[in-house]
Amino acid sequence: MRIGKTENLAKALGVFSLIYMGLFFQRTRWEGGQLLFGWVNLLLQVWLDLVAIGCARKIGSRLFGIAFLFAAFTDLVYGLKLQVFGITHDMGTPLEWLVNGPYLLFQVFSLAALAKSNPKKSISAGVAVILFIGVLVGMGPSVMAKPWPFQTKFIHFACFMFESGLFGFGLGRGKIGIGFLIIASYGLLLQSMEIYSGLEVGLPIEFLWTSALLFIVSGLSRE
Repeated sequence: MRIGKTENLAKALGVFSLIYMGLFFQRTRWEGGQLLFGWVNLLLQVWLDLVAIGCARKIGSRLFGIAFLFAAFTDLVYGLKLQVFGITHDMGTPLEWLVNGPYLLFQVFSLAALAKSNPKKSISAGVAVILFIGVLVGMGPSVMAKPWPFQTKFIHFACFMFESGLFGFGLGRGKIGIGFLIIASYGLLLQSMEIYSGLEVGLPIEFLWTSALLFIVSGLSRE
């Protein structure tokens, strides 16, 4: 990517980041602030996904491009589900797959892209395997004990596996790696809250996802 375009993108990301952070910290201080932040969060996430696709095309990474195409679809459907239709419970329904199916594919293609660009990351891969085993040992029985539909349990286990892989391959990859480390941590934190506390996803948690996208886009723009 040309230096001028990179600088312009960096400035745009900086401005959006400041606005986003301001809305995040002020979202509960005025009527409708939470809803406004939710819509800004949705639009910003989809925009960052599309920018990531453009950056991936510039550097010739088809895998990253496909990954963020699925991410854009996931963010759009998930945001509309919460902000427009107010749906918070979708376990055992086709809507659960509509959101999580593309999300899992995003993880798969992201893993493939990271593995291709870091073929010698054996140490990180080993960390990922150890982490995944630890997650299964710690959370597996709790997931199986939940009165959830089978598809919900399957999605949780699949996310555990892929997020562990993202954590491992994301180590030592600069801003892109930091972004995927945040995504992996975000996913594990989110699922832990659902499993152990029964808490629904909240906008403060979404802040982590958006921050991860900012890191990844910034990293891809400088590849």
